[in-house]
Amino acid sequence: MSHFKKKKKLSGVTTLLFCGFLTESKGILILLEAVKLLIFRQQKIILKILGEFSSENIKLKMYEFIKKNELSDYVSFEGVKTGEQYYEDFRDSDIFCFPSFFEAENLPVALLDATKFELPIVATKWRGVPDVVIEGYNGFLVDIKNYGELACKIEVLVNNIQLRIKMGKRSRKLFLTKYSDTTFFNKMSSAFNSILKESK
Repeated sequence: MSHFKKKKKLSGVTTLLFCGFLTESKGILILLEAVKLLIFRQQKIILKILGEFSSENIKLKMYEFIKKNELSDYVSFEGVKTGEQYYEDFRDSDIFCFPSFFEAENLPVALLDATKFELPIVATKWRGVPDVVIEGYNGFLVDIKNYGELACKIEVLVNNIQLRIKMGKRSRKLFLTKYSDTTFFNKMSSAFNSILKESK
């Protein structure tokens, strides 16, 4: 379990993290708009983006937006990572952002990993996302495609470290209660035992 422990940060900069397939319906351009607004409001943030570009077109759109709005010092593309490198980015981050409106969104692995690594989450009221992000408990939920609301909720967490910590601990508690391997096997065992009893 040691690889879930977060590192102590000395910097006053808040690290935002997005992880997922880099396509428009994952809300990545909406997130960049929110970052632009936060930088305009003089918030000390950086955004780390993990994932693979869905197309050359979306890649160009994102880079052009960053260049046009002078965000290159605040946004970094980390590519696809696995294993310890993947864990490292979650450990080093402060807030997980997931502004998806992807049609088939169900229970994203990255969202579960955010709870596993004690991250507060700002995400959309969309499909299966509210099953993992409980409004006001372990994060905030915003309307899809609303970068202003997204920026405001991120800003609340940027400016309140204690709330970030509290929500992050609740994320971890939620993960252990609902999504850990132990919980899964216990539920499966209970289901099988129930079936066996009914068949007798």
